[in-house]
Amino acid sequence: MNQERSDAEPEVIVVGAGPAGLMTAIGLAKKGVKTLVLERKPREQLGRSLRVSLEADVFPELGIKAPEPPEKINSPQAREFISPDNRHKLRVPNRGLVSIDLRKFLSRLADLAEQAGARLVFETAVTGPLIENRAVRGVVGAGADGKLIELAAPLCVDASGVAGSLRHGLTPEFGIEREITPRDVLNVWQQSHEINREMVMELLARNRVRPQVNVCRVGFMGVHSLFSVFLDLEDDRVDVTVGLAHDSRFPAAKELVQDYLAAHHWIGEAISAGGGLIPVRRAFDCLVADGLALVGDAACQTLPLHASGVASALAAGKLLAEAAAQALERGGASRSALWPYNASYQRDRGMIQANSELFRGFLEGLSPSALSRLFASGIITEEGVEGSLEGLPLDLPRSAVAAAALRLLGKPGLILALARLHRRIHRALDLYLTYPEEWDPEEFSRWQERAARLFNR
Repeated sequence: MNQERSDAEPEVIVVGAGPAGLMTAIGLAKKGVKTLVLERKPREQLGRSLRVSLEADVFPELGIKAPEPPEKINSPQAREFISPDNRHKLRVPNRGLVSIDLRKFLSRLADLAEQAGARLVFETAVTGPLIENRAVRGVVGAGADGKLIELAAPLCVDASGVAGSLRHGLTPEFGIEREITPRDVLNVWQQSHEINREMVMELLARNRVRPQVNVCRVGFMGVHSLFSVFLDLEDDRVDVTVGLAHDSRFPAAKELVQDYLAAHHWIGEAISAGGGLIPVRRAFDCLVADGLALVGDAACQTLPLHASGVASALAAGKLLAEAAAQALERGGASRSALWPYNASYQRDRGMIQANSELFRGFLEGLSPSALSRLFASGIITEEGVEGSLEGLPLDLPRSAVAAAALRLLGKPGLILALARLHRRIHRALDLYLTYPEEWDPEEFSRWQERAARLFNR
């Protein structure tokens, strides 16, 4: 480590105490790196009051204990996806996922970070980076008392969410995308309420609601939209979730959820509510610069097709901590020294995100009726959806395209679109397998040019 620094000065400043930021802090602190986490919210308001599902096998990979009640909450026995025309259903068993209360989970991660030796400071808003000689040297912001702060560190980590408080303040020379377009953002809102059990049992008798099954209507307002209702009779609660494009043509997700709740008399008092904007695009091409690393939503590390990002954020935080500790041990936090984090993430989860973005782009080019025809054609399968929910890449085998073509006779445009998607999926796989393992400006520029041709069509 850099022995010239005072013991009071951090070696790494992490901005944001979400899943990515806290996992990064845990990994760094365990390796003896002096780590400071700055979070704008009070400790008791970390994260959002949401029921979140993520891959169960991520916990042993991270080296942290799997969640237990009350942090772990009931998972749906299955998810039932309904086509836009309400004529087709796809039932997907819930095998590889676990559901958690995000706020309780983050509270545990915060405890683990402090136990490992990280320092957490709450109610501190970071507004931008300190930049010197084309490198990030620290952060500026305001503390709980409203006074301006200016803190320096060899490495700053932007884990501040979709807004990217450090990323947004970079200059073009850093070579990192700063803005996320509205098209690449999903507006999500979820509310959990108590239920009137007697009324619900009458409802079940009429077969209008299924308990322990998360019923999801897709394409209800724009093709890339979802309205889900999960009736949990074990806990006498209902979760209503809406996700749709962040677009002025559509109402806010919160408004749609509350309209649904108000229209059903069997729904009682509120338990929790939360939501916000989630990036739904592949990860940025580059996640590091001199003195800076992006992680979590600030790096767009969310699966574009269904906006699942907690598992990716946790995995990225672990990778970043390992690479950053090694870089600091060797004397610095340059882009070249931090590149192993970049390469490791892009060749694994980055590739899966790219795959998910291609499918998302394909679906957004469809009409609701065309999406319903895909349900009927067999292209959308139980195995494919289940794998995607568990963080696996989706495939579109040539045989599946050929079989679907027979069912889609008279729809040549849709058949051609499926064939193009098949080709692009395999080109994306080849592209990410050749992501540069070391920082080389010319090699990376060539890689970006190939990515632009593939994704900007």
